[in-house]
Amino acid sequence: MTLITSTAEINRTIDETFGSDTLAPAAGSWRNDLWSNAATWLEWGRRVGKLGIDFPTIAFKFRNMTPAIPPGAVIVSAVLRGTSVHNSGVDTFISLILVCAKDGWWDPATSPQQWRNTSDWLNADAGAQVYSTGLVLLADTLVPGITIRWQLRSNAAGRYLKIGQGVTITAAATLGFVDMNLDRTAAVPAGNVWCEIYAQDGAGLVTGPVLATSNVRAAGTVGTALSGLPPFRFTFAGINQIALATNQKIVCVLNGDYPVGAANVRWHWTDNNIYPPGDLQVFGTGTSMDDQNYPMRQDFQSIPNSGPAFTGWITPQMLNGVEYDTPDLAPSVNQYINGGSYVLGDPICVTLHRSLSFLPSTDVSRRWAQFGHASYPATRLIVEWKERAVRVSA
Repeated sequence: MTLITSTAEINRTIDETFGSDTLAPAAGSWRNDLWSNAATWLEWGRRVGKLGIDFPTIAFKFRNMTPAIPPGAVIVSAVLRGTSVHNSGVDTFISLILVCAKDGWWDPATSPQQWRNTSDWLNADAGAQVYSTGLVLLADTLVPGITIRWQLRSNAAGRYLKIGQGVTITAAATLGFVDMNLDRTAAVPAGNVWCEIYAQDGAGLVTGPVLATSNVRAAGTVGTALSGLPPFRFTFAGINQIALATNQKIVCVLNGDYPVGAANVRWHWTDNNIYPPGDLQVFGTGTSMDDQNYPMRQDFQSIPNSGPAFTGWITPQMLNGVEYDTPDLAPSVNQYINGGSYVLGDPICVTLHRSLSFLPSTDVSRRWAQFGHASYPATRLIVEWKERAVRVSA
């Protein structure tokens, strides 16, 4: 049978490939919504120094394999090919390479607007305090100091259109105020923010119609300091001063109407599980493998493998501008293509994990070019395969 070569390159528009880059926070979500800066890179490994930074995983999603690989194909060879954008240290480390199984999260091209938990298994809480009309504290998820800031209406793809924090009311009273730990970007959002109250479903997510809506405040009145800001207060008046019962579970939702973009309000949150069970949640569209679906670094590592096959790679020293191939991924690609759930044209997701085994104490990160780089091609998946022979007996 003829040997066929299929290739695909990561592409922000259709592939939504995500990993850690120089624009992502040192902790929290791997948000690459500023990928227009093609001079940055995707990185895995570890940097050491006064501030050690871990880069555990990159998830490469390929939706444009050309030609498409049919189910039943015999996979002869498969490699990831990436171009280094810096001279790495001489130390090597172990990388694990997996091909992901379809799980309904990373593989769809689109998904509807809906509420989702911010992480599969990492508890997260945003800072909210609920008060009665008499200023009795009824619920408190106050986030001490600056930790991480979740951005409202921050992405051109319309993710994070609303953010919610679930709380439990400690005493029967009338709703009067909700305070949130907020700050904003230096660029002033041209619109407003307000707080909405909803009921919780059995999983802690927003359910049903809005129960109460606060006053509307200009987003520009949120402070810009990174520390020392007082909580930002929303006031409930008239019919919105609803009765709250002891042990009632509600969700305090931060909403806004300013244009989606770089200027935004940010809600402080923590992943230290200070308020079990961790009911921070986000509302948005969610597309393929974006930060709406797999928003936390740990979640990239929880994308299921398509089977028992994986590839270990003693990751070599890399020199700027040089292309490098991974070891052969044929067994992993084969188990995905022929595992029973794959159909022609499905995306292929390859995750590259930095293993903690024998990780040196020096800088051992590796950086590969993103798509659109001025000098280097983006990471490619190259698969050689043959049509499976079909025998028909007389």
